[in-house]
Amino acid sequence: MQDKVFLKFYPYLYCPCSIGSGDPMEQGQTIINIIFMNQKKHFLKELIYASLLSLLVFSCGCDAGHGKGSRERIHFAFHEEAPNIIMPVVFQDSIKANLIFDTGWGNSNLDSSFVSNHPSLVSGKELLGLGISCSAWNPSSRFPAKVYKALEFKLGEHTAKYENYFVSDYRTMMGVKGVDGIAGIPPADSSKVWHLNFEHNFIAIHRADSFEMPDGCMTFPLKTYISPHGMGITANLPLEIKMPDGDTLTLHRDFAIDSGAWSELTLTCEAPETARINRNKDDAVWLPTPDNKYTRNYVASASLLGTELDSFRIQTYDFKTGVTYPYVLGSNFLKRFNVYLDLQRKVIGLEPLRDFTRLIDKHARCLHFNFDDKAIGQGRWVIKNIADTKENYFYTAGLQKGDELVSMNGIPMKELNMELKEKIFRSEYIVCKLIRDGKTMEITVPVNKNEPLGF
Repeated sequence: MQDKVFLKFYPYLYCPCSIGSGDPMEQGQTIINIIFMNQKKHFLKELIYASLLSLLVFSCGCDAGHGKGSRERIHFAFHEEAPNIIMPVVFQDSIKANLIFDTGWGNSNLDSSFVSNHPSLVSGKELLGLGISCSAWNPSSRFPAKVYKALEFKLGEHTAKYENYFVSDYRTMMGVKGVDGIAGIPPADSSKVWHLNFEHNFIAIHRADSFEMPDGCMTFPLKTYISPHGMGITANLPLEIKMPDGDTLTLHRDFAIDSGAWSELTLTCEAPETARINRNKDDAVWLPTPDNKYTRNYVASASLLGTELDSFRIQTYDFKTGVTYPYVLGSNFLKRFNVYLDLQRKVIGLEPLRDFTRLIDKHARCLHFNFDDKAIGQGRWVIKNIADTKENYFYTAGLQKGDELVSMNGIPMKELNMELKEKIFRSEYIVCKLIRDGKTMEITVPVNKNEPLGF
């Protein structure tokens, strides 16, 4: 995917006051009194002081509506190639790491090569046993893991503590380079308020007993649950969705809050609305999963208590996954708000943002078709599923489910590697030699070179 993670730090204004009672307005008045005690001061100096005062009052007061108890901001970034939130953490006071922040994974999984470079992370740790690490979205991608007891790291000044953690080949499992692992909100923080600010890209962790939701914030019931991946979070929201064909759905459900999922809304095959949404097949964009399956993706419009969510992306799964909840809200939903997860009072606060920039997986080429894994094991490339949409030029050219591909542009299928595939897709046409119903035939496919990547 990529070799580096580029962290973008956004400047912010913050002034820790030490004058007065601690209230920004009282501190400001104290400074005014100091400035004007000596009327003999030069006018220019007074003007400079007054300007500094305005800056001070603004900077000290800017957090007043965003909760009390913590003003530290831990800035995060977004993976340059993949739709992941990357947070900087520190192990053992000196080992720096970049972890994917995933509210759907309330535990921690460290990459084995990262641990090999820092053996002190496991030295002397109690080994609880051997296990399997996999993504709930693609449970067939399974990697052996070692499970250790007790992990902690610093997220800014906050100490995140986990009862246990996995060590596995995480980068290969998720297909994401340049990260050192993944972590979610630890169960030990169930009395905190996690503030995810997508306006300035920072995390703040507040004490719940002194926190107040900001004005203009929509609030909804929140639940926490324990899964094999640690603590998860759901929120009960009323979503109104309008599909491109005019079909309207009302979803008032418990949605899993999963910053590790990229789409605004994901429905698994267990959701009864999945079949209804998939009737819009001509509007679907098929995207591949890491284990040779696919998802269907749609552009719709949605609203939440009157707040319009234009260009709303919906993803559906036709096959079973390991995801616990059939309704999932991902990072592109969360990015439309400043999010407040009050884990003690069991409330989620959503403060709508004016600007929204979508996260896109830049390596997600549209899925045209995929192959049957069992047939590949026998040395045969048989089409298992083909995207039945007008944008799929293989489908419109005549390829069908069950066709056995023999070669593409004269290159035998068993010899096709990634480099040769990319060269083929740069051609004007792809000549597919295939076997259908025992007969050999050729189909010429015109290539759309302007086909977009990602979604």
